[in-house]
Amino acid sequence: MSEEGTTPPSVADWGQALDQLGGDEETLREVAQLLLDTCPALVAPIRAAVQAGDAAALKVAAHTLKGSLAVFAAAPAVAAALALETLGRQADLAPAGAALTRLESELERLLPQLRAWVAA
Repeated sequence: MSEEGTTPPSVADWGQALDQLGGDEETLREVAQLLLDTCPALVAPIRAAVQAGDAAALKVAAHTLKGSLAVFAAAPAVAAALALETLGRQADLAPAGAALTRLESELERLLPQLRAWVAA
C-alpha cells in the first residue's frame, strides 16, 4: 500500500498478455526478450526528441514504444508513453521532461519483471 492508502497500479497484466498471445508462454518470453533487447533503441529517440524539442519525432517514437508496451498490458508504462505521444501530437513540449522521467520510472519497474519472466 502506498502512503495514500491505495495500491499502486500493477506493472503488467500477465494474464492479459498471455491471452493476447493465445496463451503461448514461450511466445510471451520471446516477445519479452525482444522488448528487453530493443528498449534502449526505442527510448533513445524519445529522449532525443524531448531534448531537441521535436514534437513530430516525439509523437512517432512514443507511439512506437507504446505499442510494444501494450503487448504486456503494462498500463502504467503505456500511459506514460501515451502522455508523451499526446504532447508530441499537441506540440506541447513544456511538460515533456517530466513525462519522460515518468516513462523512465515505469520502465524501471517493468523491465525487471520482463527479465524475470524470460528467466522463468
